[in-house]
Amino acid sequence: MLALLNDQPILVLMATVALGAAVGTIPLGKIRLGASGALFVGLLVGAVLPDVGDRLALFQSFGLALFAYLIGLGAGKVFFRDLRRNLPLMLAAVVVVILTAFTVHPLAALLNLDLPTAIGVWTGSLTATPAMALANQLTGGQAPAVGYGLSYLVGVVGTIIAITLLAARPWSSSPRDPAPVTDGKLRFTAAAATSALAVREIPGISEGLVRVVALRHGGVARIAGSADRIEPGDEVVLDGTEKNIDAAVQAFGRRTDADPARVMNPLQTSMVIVTARALADRRLGTLSLRERFGTDVARLRRDDVESLATPQTELKVGDRVLIVTTAPRMEAVRDFFGNSTRGLSNLDWISLGTGMALGYLLGMVTIPLPGGASFSLGPAAGCILVGLALGAIGRTGPTVWEPSTEIALTLRQFGLMLFLGVVGLAAGPAFIETVFTRVGGLAILMSAVLTALTAALLIAAARLLGQSVDRTYGALAGITGQPAILDYALSRSTDARVTEGYAQLFALIMVVKIATVPFLL
Repeated sequence: MLALLNDQPILVLMATVALGAAVGTIPLGKIRLGASGALFVGLLVGAVLPDVGDRLALFQSFGLALFAYLIGLGAGKVFFRDLRRNLPLMLAAVVVVILTAFTVHPLAALLNLDLPTAIGVWTGSLTATPAMALANQLTGGQAPAVGYGLSYLVGVVGTIIAITLLAARPWSSSPRDPAPVTDGKLRFTAAAATSALAVREIPGISEGLVRVVALRHGGVARIAGSADRIEPGDEVVLDGTEKNIDAAVQAFGRRTDADPARVMNPLQTSMVIVTARALADRRLGTLSLRERFGTDVARLRRDDVESLATPQTELKVGDRVLIVTTAPRMEAVRDFFGNSTRGLSNLDWISLGTGMALGYLLGMVTIPLPGGASFSLGPAAGCILVGLALGAIGRTGPTVWEPSTEIALTLRQFGLMLFLGVVGLAAGPAFIETVFTRVGGLAILMSAVLTALTAALLIAAARLLGQSVDRTYGALAGITGQPAILDYALSRSTDARVTEGYAQLFALIMVVKIATVPFLL
C-alpha cells in the first residue's frame, strides 16, 4: 500500500489537502488551525511516505506564487497610496530582521551548534525558504536545510501564538492608522430639521463618515446632493455609525422615530452586484448616476466589510453596492452594474496568466551579492511585486487585472493549501528524524528564542509607531512571509489592514533575509 502511494504523489497531496482542511476546522480552544492543518497533516504523512515531497516541488512553488500574486493584486492600490505613511513600519521590520541576524553567532556559540545549522535555524524561524537555499549553496552542504526543517514549524506556531496573545490584549487604533467603518455599524436614521444648513456643511459629510441618503421637502422625497440645502421642517434620512449620525444631526435638528423607508418613499434601496467589467476601477463620481438614472449609491460591501460610498470610491468586480432609486428605474440600474451571479465566476485567464508569467520572469532575475554570490527573488516575491504593481494600475485597456473577490479568495486559498501541504510532506522525514535528537532540541530552543524576539520587537515597534493591532497582525505574517500565519490572522480579523500589513513587508523582507545570509558566514 505504501509503495502504491509513493508512486502517486498527486493523490497523496490531494488527500493531505483534504485531511488538512478537516483538521483545520477543529477548534483548539479559541484557535483553529485553518489552512495550517495541511502543514501538520503533511508532516505526519511525509514521515510515512518520505519520497513523495521531493516530487511535488513544482506544486509548492506554484501554490505560493499564486497566493502571493493574488495578495499583491488585492493590496496594490492601498500599498502605493499609503506608502509614505507605512514606510516607518517597513523600515522597522528591516531593523528587526537585522537585529535577529546579529544574535545568530552568539546563540550558536552558547548552544554549541555549528554555524551552518544555526543559520538554517534563523531562516526557518523566519520561514525564509530562498534564504535557506542560498545558505545551502554558500556552505556546500545540507546543514542549513536541517536547521530550517527543525525550526520552520516553531516559527509558524510561535508567531501564531504571538498573534493570539496580541489579540487577547489589543490596543486602541491610533489616528495614524484609523479603523475603517466596518460592517454592522452602519444604519439608516431619520431626522427632522429645525434649522437651515447646506448638506456639504453637515459634520462628517466631507470626510465620508456620514451621508444624506434622502431629503423630504414639501412632502416630496428626493436624493440629496452635497449642493442641496436642508430647510426647517424637512425630513432627512442619514446613513452612518451611531456616533457620527449623532454629531451630524446636532448641526441641523433632531432624531425622530420615523421609519426611514417611509421618509424616503418612493425611493427604494437594493443591493446590487457589480459584474460589468467596464465599471472595474471606475470611481463612482465619474459614472453620472444621478444624471443618467436619478440614482445614488449609499454603501459598498467588499470582503465582508460594509462602508459608506463616496464619489472617490473605486469599484471592483464582485463589489456589492446599495443603490437608492425609484422602482421604475431599478431594473435599468441593475443592468448597468451587471448584477449577474454567473458573472462572478468569469475569470479573465489572460490577465491571470500574463500577470503570473511576469511575476515568474521577475523572480528569475539574478542579483549579485558581495563575495561572488548571487540570488534571485524567486516566483513568490516576483509575483507579489508584479501583483502590487498591477493591482495599483487596476486595468490596462479592456484588461482588468484583479479578479472578482470570490474568485480571488478561492484561488488564494487553493494556492495556500497546495503550498502548505507540500511543505509538510517535504519536511516530514527530516523533522521526524532529528526532532528528538540533541541537535534537534537545541535547534528548536534557538528557534523559539528567535521567533519570540522577532515577534516582540515587531509588536513593540508597531505600537511605538502608532500602527493598529490589525496591521500588526499582517506585519507579523509579512515579516515571516508565511501564508499560514496570514490565514490565521485573517481568522482573528477581516480588517483590510491585515492583508495590507502583510503585503507591505512580504517582498521587502524576503529580499532583506536573502541579502543577510552571506554576512552571517
